[in-house]
Amino acid sequence: AGALARIYQWERCDQPQRSLFLNETGTESEILTLSEIRPELLTYYRVPATSGVPEVNTGADADAVGSLPLLPPPDVSEGEGAANDDGPDDPDDNVVALPWAARRGKTNLHVQRFVSLFNQTAPDENRWQVFSDFVHMAACSLYNALHRDEAFEADYMRRVGRYSREDANNMSCLLAEVIQGLEFCPTDFLGQIFMNLELGNARHGQFFTPYNVSHTMAQMTLSDGLPVLTSGERDFITVSDPACGAGGMIVALAEAMLEAGFNPQKQMMAYCVDIDPVAAMMCYIQLSLMGIPAIVATGNSLTVEIKREMATPMFVLGHWHYRWQAERTRQAA
Repeated sequence: AGALARIYQWERCDQPQRSLFLNETGTESEILTLSEIRPELLTYYRVPATSGVPEVNTGADADAVGSLPLLPPPDVSEGEGAANDDGPDDPDDNVVALPWAARRGKTNLHVQRFVSLFNQTAPDENRWQVFSDFVHMAACSLYNALHRDEAFEADYMRRVGRYSREDANNMSCLLAEVIQGLEFCPTDFLGQIFMNLELGNARHGQFFTPYNVSHTMAQMTLSDGLPVLTSGERDFITVSDPACGAGGMIVALAEAMLEAGFNPQKQMMAYCVDIDPVAAMMCYIQLSLMGIPAIVATGNSLTVEIKREMATPMFVLGHWHYRWQAERTRQAA
């Protein structure tokens, strides 16, 4: 991890040394890093299930550049068997992926997969209507997992009834792409797609902030808010976005808190408002999938007219309603 931290220039914001680990890492960590970025430099061992003698495999360019010393091959006579129990030809099951921080800035292939599948879904229908139905249906599914609201269920059935069985199945596959896209790297996934598909309302000034800008703004905002958590003055902070769009700013705040060493699931509560129901549903989907305690409202922030409020699953499961009320009572005292 320390080797990866140096390569990707990760920093800790909660420690004076500004490095992931104080001690230098050893050869094992360097080899782990090289296996990700320069696998051709490594000579690796694989122990067949039928023999205790390791087979030596060398990368294509290993002879040209020289091989590095490696860890000794695993001792198959000790300990439990490997996680791969499917046979020698199957890939190992115990493969660990890099954290999402290492994937920041890389191409998220799930964006293109979403767009491609979306264009195949009900191609003869208005694209804005199809996208609107998708986000409403996805939000209803997530919301009713806990709330069991009959009005939401009726809205879901009304919308899904417009589509064929194949198109309805594509809707669930679209949600799977959203989940995998957010798992790949925290970002304004739906907001980016919404703008790429040119579904925004330009007359209403509906232009979503690029995520890298939101992330920078989040770091600047939290520089004033996090000291109250560090000092113990408060157990959590509250954030509000009166024109939340797809929730990219709240996602960026959660990511910035993680980078600073705090847990946004336990130390941040968000209240989001947007006048556009489609934007509010996109926000609800993303904050729900990322486990952020939040209330997402559809309404006008200027006139304080709220038509609907939706609590994310993490808000309900974390009993944030009581925590929020207790904090407001404490501040008013």
